[in-house]
Amino acid sequence: MGFAAVAGLVVSGVGVANQVSSQRKAAKANKQQAALNEEAKRVQNAQYDIEDSVSRRKAAKIARINMARVENAGSQTGAKGSSGMFGFDAAIIANLGSVVAEQSEQINTNKRLTELNALAARAADKAQSALNKGQAVSAGLGLIGQGIQVGADAGLWS
Repeated sequence: MGFAAVAGLVVSGVGVANQVSSQRKAAKANKQQAALNEEAKRVQNAQYDIEDSVSRRKAAKIARINMARVENAGSQTGAKGSSGMFGFDAAIIANLGSVVAEQSEQINTNKRLTELNALAARAADKAQSALNKGQAVSAGLGLIGQGIQVGADAGLWS
């Protein structure tokens, strides 16, 4: 076996080993990125929960203030305990329920969007990983082919 044939096979082997090593490193990096994406999603959802809690407290505070204003006005005009006062209270409570429901729906929508973005990122990572594997296999086969060609040119296979 000629030196060129041996050198060609060695270079091919080193190239394949390099491709395999690179692919392993890329897979490890993809796993780390996926873990970081999951952590980011958890943090974002926690932030949404905090925002939801804060907005509910604000809405309840506004409702209490409005009810106190209505009660105060009713006391000053002598309408305290009247059906009109109960109507105002009912309207304030209904408005509070509407505001809280709207805010909760917005929070749920934001959480779902975060989840869908994370799913899209994972799908893109998987696609990139598959592409990297295909390129590594192609490059490895190309190197093996070159090694075989070098061996054939050197008369190794005849």
